[in-house]
Amino acid sequence: MIVTVGRKRKDSPEAELAKVLTAAANKAFKRLRAELDTATAATQAVRAREEELRDSVEHLRLDAEHTASILEASTSARNHAFAETEYLRDLLAATEHRLKLTQEEVASTTQRLNIETQRCVELQLAAAAGAAAGSGCAQPATTKEETSLCVCCVDAVRDRVFHPCMHLAACGTCAAKLDKCPVCRQGVEGSLLIYHA
Repeated sequence: MIVTVGRKRKDSPEAELAKVLTAAANKAFKRLRAELDTATAATQAVRAREEELRDSVEHLRLDAEHTASILEASTSARNHAFAETEYLRDLLAATEHRLKLTQEEVASTTQRLNIETQRCVELQLAAAAGAAAGSGCAQPATTKEETSLCVCCVDAVRDRVFHPCMHLAACGTCAAKLDKCPVCRQGVEGSLLIYHA
């Protein structure tokens, strides 16, 4: 047996190659491990960002639903207001039509009442004249102008007929001051203006 002293034993080429390959493999493993750690961190960051985006999308969806509900309520309120406006417009038109018919009816009734009042006054005057002529009593001489003067002021023409007694006895000024007819002393509820032909 031969012992070599002071010399380092030289490895075989296969051993040297194995060392080199092992060192390269370790270095590559460390590099891959670092890249894997970096990729893992990046994946976690992406997942966190994905969660944030999902939360944002959910908030946007809720906001959109809320906005849609507000818009729907606003549209419903606007449609209700429009329908209410149309109803009030129709009601106003119907009221105006009824008012017009009422005014026409009042005008017609007033005209008929004036005609009837004039006829009643003429009949009263005719009856009074007939009664005076048939009584045989001496009547004081009076002119037509004197019989047409107001019995209160004896100055203005009598042109007011008292209601309900229908006596033609006073002028407008005096009739406004009376609460009883000066002829029959019946209570006065109103007076009508008579137009002399």
